[in-house]
Amino acid sequence: MQLVATRRLDGSLRVLMALAATRGRMTHAQEIADATGLDVIAVRQLTRVLERARFITSKSGPAGGYCMAEDPASISVMAVVDAVEGRIDLGHCSLRGVDCPEMGVCALHVPWERGAGAMRTSLESLTLSDLIGQYRALEGA
Repeated sequence: MQLVATRRLDGSLRVLMALAATRGRMTHAQEIADATGLDVIAVRQLTRVLERARFITSKSGPAGGYCMAEDPASISVMAVVDAVEGRIDLGHCSLRGVDCPEMGVCALHVPWERGAGAMRTSLESLTLSDLIGQYRALEGA
């Protein structure tokens, strides 16, 4: 059993990190693609999702592009996960693949529920700014 981040989530976080680095400047999809290593088609798909979630804004035309709509310090990683993947039910039964019934819960129910809650809390407290700082620290190591 694995908890795995999808390519869509990874790409979305990369797009947000790239836009955060531009400090409010309108940035074209190709520039985002160059900064993230994603292709421009993927960037355009991801920016639609991120704009619907109101993390970014866009403007058409030669002076247009994309920019952050919110301060990266106010965006939790869990909010991005929920927006990109849909709200993930981390408390879903790991054994049965459904919600545990009140009677006859699986042996992992209580520790799994605690772990899932801890994961959600951790990702809710981690902001996009924090993630950028951690990424920069890894690059410098």
